[in-house]
Amino acid sequence: MDEKVLSFNPTKIRIATQNGRTRVFKKTKAGEYANLQRALAYVDLAALHCNGYGIQIVRGSSWNEAAGELEMDLARGENLETLIKGPQRGQIVALLEEFISLVKAHGFLWGEIAPRNMILDTAKKTLTLVDFEKPLAIHGRPIDDYGFYRFLSAYAREEMAGFLLPDEFNRVLGKHLRRPDASKAIGVDQIGSNRKRHLLSHFFGTQSQYNHSQLDQVERLMAAVVAPRTENGKIVAYPAYEMDAASSLGVERYLSLVLNFSEGNTHGISNGVGGVGKP
Repeated sequence: MDEKVLSFNPTKIRIATQNGRTRVFKKTKAGEYANLQRALAYVDLAALHCNGYGIQIVRGSSWNEAAGELEMDLARGENLETLIKGPQRGQIVALLEEFISLVKAHGFLWGEIAPRNMILDTAKKTLTLVDFEKPLAIHGRPIDDYGFYRFLSAYAREEMAGFLLPDEFNRVLGKHLRRPDASKAIGVDQIGSNRKRHLLSHFFGTQSQYNHSQLDQVERLMAAVVAPRTENGKIVAYPAYEMDAASSLGVERYLSLVLNFSEGNTHGISNGVGGVGKP
């Protein structure tokens, strides 16, 4: 089974054993620890379940201010990004579909929503959420359709598109997407992705804010670029890894590959889907 995962940075994360416990040490900001604690309090109280698995937040966390490190127990099991590439694919797609509906029902807007950040322990029947660096909003009630669409498009669309075939994507995420309202806009300072800001600037010029239609077009392009490559109905490559490597070399390299893709030129990029046109 292919055990590669996106965005793993060994310079930020180390694992060590202390007093018989395997611990994870992550260089991050105190805000991640605060998010983790809020998520832990809500999820434990709500007793969330998904397809027979109990949802839990990574345990044993603490914040080391002097080291600038979040410390936590190692979550046992396998991450969904690994599992979705193996024989359990159908089960994992069904689990993701149910999970997306669950977070909508609870208004649990977890900004790190991605297969790699979800650890499945089949023995203990738990699904553990492990990363809280991006924004977290907890409403404790169903979120409206349009607000949920904007959340998913901003944080989960690219992440899910990198591992799902079109019919799977529609089951998991597509049914929650909506037509963007061009009369609504978001300030550029609220767009956390540097890659997204560069694409918006390239296609629509440098602005202080971008409307939802512009955002949707760029987010759709970012998702299309990483879609799995297939031959004869079988997945033969996951371009998400190539795009992730390109991003680590700098935003200009990433931008170059995306623009090639948008023009229908996939040379130098594994995805053979073809051009999707300019936003």
